[in-house]
Amino acid sequence: QLEPSCWGNIYRMAIIQENGLRFISERYAVSEDIYFSAGVYHRAERVVLLDEVGYYYFENQSSLSKKYDPKMFERILRYYEVLKAQTATYELGDAVAFRIERTFLMKLRVAISLVVNSDLPRGEKLCLVREMLCYPLVRRVLEEYPSHTQEAAMRVLTGLMKKRNVLGVCWLLQLREFAH
Repeated sequence: QLEPSCWGNIYRMAIIQENGLRFISERYAVSEDIYFSAGVYHRAERVVLLDEVGYYYFENQSSLSKKYDPKMFERILRYYEVLKAQTATYELGDAVAFRIERTFLMKLRVAISLVVNSDLPRGEKLCLVREMLCYPLVRRVLEEYPSHTQEAAMRVLTGLMKKRNVLGVCWLLQLREFAH
């Protein structure tokens, strides 16, 4: 299984230079390292996987990624669109569709959680969450995604999201934040 994030990878510089590979701005779409890695993997003759950890991620609670950003949902939508376009370009077809949808739903959960746990007025939070849950792409992914493959907590959350149960989604994400 290939690691889509760059933090655990080493890349051959020649692949990057010869193909003009660059990171896209995270202001455009979240997870810029995934797009970069996809470009490298598509052009690599071989990939070597090591069962070794050389980096440990530290979650900084005061990080910008932990704060509400009004453009986050827009960037998550672009994340999905860019990855879908890349799978077509790299002729991956349905091979990675499941993973893209799973990651999209996880990023959606984070975006909703940032809204729910923000300092916004309660009514505005509920309105923003409702807008996200009613967005056509979100509706389609929620309907098509095989929820039975998710862990129990995410399956419950996905069920509430499918039903557009805004209060249930908000309550569950507040509970999750409180538990951490």
